[in-house]
Amino acid sequence: MKTSAKVFVLALLGFSMSFYCHGQEDKKSIRKGNQFYEDANYEEAEQNYRQALDENSNSFEGAFNLGDAAYRQEKYEDAIAQFDLSSKQLEDNDKVSKSYHNLGNSYLKSKDYEKSVEAFKNALRNDPSDSDSKYNLAYAQQKLKEQQKQEQQKDEKNENKDDKEDQKEKQEEKNDQQKQEKEQNKEDNQKNKEKQDQQPEKKPGKMSKEDAQRILDALKNEEQNIQEKLKKKKLKATKIKIEKDW
Repeated sequence: MKTSAKVFVLALLGFSMSFYCHGQEDKKSIRKGNQFYEDANYEEAEQNYRQALDENSNSFEGAFNLGDAAYRQEKYEDAIAQFDLSSKQLEDNDKVSKSYHNLGNSYLKSKDYEKSVEAFKNALRNDPSDSDSKYNLAYAQQKLKEQQKQEQQKDEKNENKDDKEDQKEKQEEKNDQQKQEKEQNKEDNQKNKEKQDQQPEKKPGKMSKEDAQRILDALKNEEQNIQEKLKKKKLKATKIKIEKDW
C-alpha cells in the first residue's frame, strides 16, 4: 500500500514506455523516439512518434508512446487523446489496462477527477491485480469528493448572494414606489392649491339679489305685524266707558 503523495507521483507513469518495437523497418521511428525519450528529450521523442503514426495510424506503440511524451511535456489534452486511442486499438488486457492507467493519470493532471475515476476503473477491469491503479483510483475518488464539496459550497454561496440581491432589489423597488407616491401626493396638493387660488373671492359686505329680497320680505312682514299690534292696542285704549246716569 502506497502511503505518500511522493510515491503517487512516481507511480503516475508506472507503465510508460513499456512497449518497444523490434525487428520491423516501419518501426524505426518508434525506436528512435524511444532513444530520445530515455534521454528525457521528450520534444524530439514526440516528433518521431508522430512520424511513426504517419507511417502507420493503427500503431499501438506509436499512440501509447506519443501519449507518454505529451504527458512529460504537460500536454495533457494530447496525452488524453493518445491514451484513449491506444486503449481501443488492442484486445490485449494488459496493454489496455496500461493505456487506461495512463489515461487516468492524464485526467488527474487536468483535474477532471470524474473521468479519471472511470479510467482507473477500466484499468482494473482489465487487470484487477494492478495495485498502482487501485491506489490512484482511491486518490482520484478522494479528489472528486473534495471537488464536489467545493462546488456545493460555491453553489450555496451563490444562492445566498442571489437571495441578498433579490431582497435588495425588492427594497429598492419599494423605496422607488414610496418615492413616486410621495411625489404624486405633492403634485396633487399643488394642483388643489392652484385650483383654490383660481376661484373668485367673495367681497366682504356684498349681498346677492336673492339675499336682499329675502331680508326685505322679512322686514315687510315684521312691519305688518307691528302695525297690526299697534292698531289693536289703539282700539283698546279708545273704548268709551258708559257711566250710569243718576
